[in-house]
Amino acid sequence: MILSGDTTEVAKCPTTGQLRKVFERGDTTEAAKCPTTSQLRKVFERVTVAGGAKIAGKRNYRKPDYCFFCKNMYVSKISNHYMNIHAKEPRVEEIANLPCHSAMRKRLFTLLQNDGNHLHNCMVLQSGCGELTVSRRPGHKDGASAENYLPCVDCKAWVFKKNLSLHSKKCPAGKLKDTNFLRNSQMLLSPFLSYDNEDEEIEDIFLKMKETVKYPGLKTVCQQDSLIKEFCRGLVHKIGTEGEQRRKDKDNIRTKVRAVARLLVGLNERTNQSLSLEEYIKPKTFMLIVNTVKDMGMHSPNLALTLGHYIKQICQLKKSVALQTEGELKRKEADDFDLLYQAHWNNYVSAVSLRRQKLRSLNKTLELPLTSDLVKLKDFLDSKIESFLSKFHHSYQEWIDAAQALMVRLILFNKRRVSEVEELKSADVIDNQNSSDSQDIIDQMDVTERALAKRMKVIEVRGKSTRGLRKVYIILSEQMNKACLHLLSTRMHAGISPTNPYLFARCERSPLDGCQAMRVMSERCPDLENPERVRTRLLRKHLATTVQILDMTGDELKMVADHMGHSVSVHTDVYRLQSSLLEKTKVARALIALENGQMSKFAGRTLASCTIEELPAAEEEENSDNSESRSDSVSKEGSEQSDIEQRKGVKRKSQEQEDNNKFRCGPHPRKRWDENEEKTLFLAFKESIDLKRNPTAVQIKKAQEKYPCLKLRSVAVIRSKINNINLGKCKFQLS
Repeated sequence: MILSGDTTEVAKCPTTGQLRKVFERGDTTEAAKCPTTSQLRKVFERVTVAGGAKIAGKRNYRKPDYCFFCKNMYVSKISNHYMNIHAKEPRVEEIANLPCHSAMRKRLFTLLQNDGNHLHNCMVLQSGCGELTVSRRPGHKDGASAENYLPCVDCKAWVFKKNLSLHSKKCPAGKLKDTNFLRNSQMLLSPFLSYDNEDEEIEDIFLKMKETVKYPGLKTVCQQDSLIKEFCRGLVHKIGTEGEQRRKDKDNIRTKVRAVARLLVGLNERTNQSLSLEEYIKPKTFMLIVNTVKDMGMHSPNLALTLGHYIKQICQLKKSVALQTEGELKRKEADDFDLLYQAHWNNYVSAVSLRRQKLRSLNKTLELPLTSDLVKLKDFLDSKIESFLSKFHHSYQEWIDAAQALMVRLILFNKRRVSEVEELKSADVIDNQNSSDSQDIIDQMDVTERALAKRMKVIEVRGKSTRGLRKVYIILSEQMNKACLHLLSTRMHAGISPTNPYLFARCERSPLDGCQAMRVMSERCPDLENPERVRTRLLRKHLATTVQILDMTGDELKMVADHMGHSVSVHTDVYRLQSSLLEKTKVARALIALENGQMSKFAGRTLASCTIEELPAAEEEENSDNSESRSDSVSKEGSEQSDIEQRKGVKRKSQEQEDNNKFRCGPHPRKRWDENEEKTLFLAFKESIDLKRNPTAVQIKKAQEKYPCLKLRSVAVIRSKINNINLGKCKFQLS
C-alpha cells in the first residue's frame, strides 16, 4: 500500500523531470571522482536512514521501497505493485515470462527494486534532506548514520560501506568488478552531491594550465569537454579543503587533466573529427582508444599505464551521469565499454607497457652520489649553520641562505622528499619542544639508544601517500633543533611575515623551493666531484642500496622503509638497486664455491664469512692470468711440467676431500682438528688462552701467515675453537 503520510520530507525533493532539466542546463553536473569524508558528511547532514531510529524504545522494522516507474513509496511487497500496475513495462514483462520462484526471476526483481530505491536516494541527496532506503536495515552495532552507506556500482543496492567487499561476492548483478569498491561507490554517488564555488576553482585550474609548443590548445580542450571537467571536479574534491591541501596538489591535477586532453586530441586526429570524450567511451571505439594509447606509450610507457587508470574512472563517470539523467543508452554504452576494458586492456596495453618499461631499465646505469661528496656537503652545511647561530641580526638574504642550508641539511640527514621538508610548519617545531618519551621504554634500551633518545628530536609530517595519509618522521640533531629555533626567533628581523606558517618561509605565504635550495647549496659547496648527483631521488636510492651491506633483520628493514615513507616491497623493488659491485663480490663467492663442488664446505655460514683464501678457484684464476701474461716467454717443456704439477695438485685436492669426508657428522661436513693443528693453535695463541681472551681477526690472520697449517681453517672456526678452550668445553689437554 502507498503511505503518503510518511513522505513529507521526500516530497520536498525535486522530481526526476525537474532533475533532468537541471542537468540539461548544466547547473549541477556534480560527477566527481572520489569525495572526501568531510564532503560526504556535509551532504548527509540532514539525511536519515529508513528503519534506523527507534519508535517508543523499540526497534523500527519499517523498510520502504520506491517504484522505479511511478516513484511512489510502498511498505508492502513491491513485486505485487510491479506485476499489477506496471505489467506492460519491458523490464516487468521480462520478469513475468520467467517461471515463478525461479532464481533468475528473484534476481531481476531485486535489481529492479534496487534501481527504484537508488533513484529515490539520489533525489534525497540532491535536495539535501530526506530518508534513504538501504538494502538491510542498520543494526545496533552499525549505527544509523546515512554517511555509512554507499551504493554498489553494479546492482545499485545501498550497503554499509564496510561490507561492500562482502556484498561483491554475492552481488545480484553478477558482473566482474574492480576491487576498489569504496572508490567506485563514491564515484557513482558523487554526481548527486552539491558543492560550493567549485566551478570557479576548476576554471582557475584550467586557466593556469601552461600551453606548450608540442601540445598546443590543451587548455581549450579541457574547458570545452564535459567529461574532462567532471574528471577534474572529482580530483579537486579528493584533495579536500584548502587547509588540507598540499602546495602542489593542484599542479598534479593539471598534469592528470593534460594527459586526458592529450588522449582526446590524439583520438580526434585519428578520426579527423572534433568529438567529445563521451563519444569515444563506446564499445565500437574501444580498439581506437587502445591503439591511440599504445602509440602514446611508445615513448613513455608510464603514460600508457596512467591513462589506463584514467579511462577506467572516466567510464565510471559516464555511467554515473547516465544514471542521473536516466540515459539508458549511455549507461549501456559505459557498461559494455567497461566489460571490454576488463577483458582486454591488460593484454593489449598494460602488460605491453610494463614489459617495455622493464626492458628499458636493463643495463641502464644510475649514478648514485659519491659518499665523499656527501661528507663534504655535510661539513659545508654545518659550517654555514654554525655561522648563522653565532649572530642574532640578519639581513633578508642572509636569513634565506641560512634557511636553505638548514633545509638541505635536514634532507641530507633524513633522506626525505623535498616536499616533506619544505612544508614543515613552525607550529610543528614549537610543539615538539615539549614532547617527552616514555620512561619505561627508555629504561629497556642500551646505552647507545638512550644517548640518541636524549639528543634527537622527532617531528611527524605528512608523507607522499594520499590514500592512507602515511605519516613520516624528520629526525633533528641538537644542532638542527637549535638552528630551527634560531630561525624562528630571527625571522621578524629579517622581514619575514609572522602570518607565514612555514618554517622555511619567504615574503609570500609560501615556503622556499627545496629543489632550488638543493641545487644552490650543491653548487656553492667547493670540491664536489659530481654536484649534479646530490638530489633527493638519488639520495633515497643511495640509502636503500647501501643498507644492503648491513645484516638487517626483517623488522629493521621495515623500520627503514617506514622512515622513507613507503612499504617494504616498494623499498626492495623500486628504491633498492642490485649494485654490480655487490653482484661481483657477494654473489660471486657462492658461484665460485658451487662451480668447484665445495658448496658443502660453507654450509651454515653467511656469504660475508667466506674469505678469498677459502675459494681456490679465485687463486687459480689469478695464477692463470699471470701465466697468460708470461706465455710468450715460457717454453714448451715448461708448460708440460706445469701441466704435470697441476694434475698432482688436483690429486692432492681430491685426497684432501676424501679425508674430509671421513669425518662427516650429520648433514654438515666437518673436519676434525688433528694433533699437529692443535699444537700449532696452542703455540700461536698461548697468550690468549692463558688470559682466557678471544683473539681478534687481525691476530688470527697474522697467525695464519706465520703457521701455514692454520690457513685451512677460517677466522670464525679458529675463534670458535679458542673460545671453546677458554670455556673448558674442549676435551683434549695440552702440556
